[in-house]
Amino acid sequence: MRGSWSLLNYPVYIGAVGTVPDAADVRVGVAVGLTVGTMAVPAATDVRSGVAVDATTGTMTLPAVASVLSSASYGAGGTEYTGTYHAPEVSEVLDSAVFGPASGTAGTYHAPIVSEVVDTAVFGIASALTGTVHLPAVAEVMDTAVFGIASALTGTVHLPEVGEVLTAAVFGPASGLTGTYHGPETSEVVDTAVFGPASGLTGLVHLPEVSEVLTSAVFGISSGLTGTYHAPETSEVVSTATFGIASALTGTVVVPAVAGVLSTVTYGPASGLTGTYHVATAAEVQYGVTFGPASSLTGTYTGPEVTMETTQGVTLT
Repeated sequence: MRGSWSLLNYPVYIGAVGTVPDAADVRVGVAVGLTVGTMAVPAATDVRSGVAVDATTGTMTLPAVASVLSSASYGAGGTEYTGTYHAPEVSEVLDSAVFGPASGTAGTYHAPIVSEVVDTAVFGIASALTGTVHLPAVAEVMDTAVFGIASALTGTVHLPEVGEVLTAAVFGPASGLTGTYHGPETSEVVDTAVFGPASGLTGLVHLPEVSEVLTSAVFGISSGLTGTYHAPETSEVVSTATFGIASALTGTVVVPAVAGVLSTVTYGPASGLTGTYHVATAAEVQYGVTFGPASSLTGTYTGPEVTMETTQGVTLT
């Protein structure tokens, strides 16, 4: 029978009742009658495990589909199975690793170090690493800066101008700026104002009332006030008084002594003085003599000439 002779070594001579197998059914190189076998028997290592071959069974095992690249088909006819293993791209493999056929491919993915990753993120093998970069809050970043993921955050800290910062203060990047605002002393600020850190200072300058300031002077906020005090001229002030700026002026008005003022007249500061000079009547003054205010009176006395001393030391004749 065809194929039943493949494992036999046939003798050169076969009796008349025998049948000579075809060369294709005889192991290659074995003589059968006048021919030589051409059938090649595969080695057991080339036959699937468990499949009978020659006097044994095959020992070859095929890999599981999970161990074969998803781009490869294999098995019977080269199409029996298709691998399911998805090989990563070079950009998906760390640049410290080699992989692929004969480990001939190197990854191109550069893994960051912990000092390059924000401290809210875990990463690395089995997510075993945590970043150490602390991202500031928007309230800690200047409002001229953007930062964060895709520069999506903007700081809210408004940096003052140098003209808004005291001259005693340094600030800004690396404390490289110095304020130019000169804060006044309490002796330079009106006593109705509070100022300074937390409004903790009160001015000491007391503004005068308008009635205490000369009419020739303007003062106050934006010079918005004008004094109402009218300063007298020296010709309006008694000669015993000094007045004006630094008391540099002296009055020129000489106040008469009470002995030189009519007894009917009060005068002086607050009209506190009264003259002591007694005025004679026209009947007591010699006829024809003018006297009195602006010499408007004329004596009418016609008796003998007399000399009289008054108590004021004035002699009448």
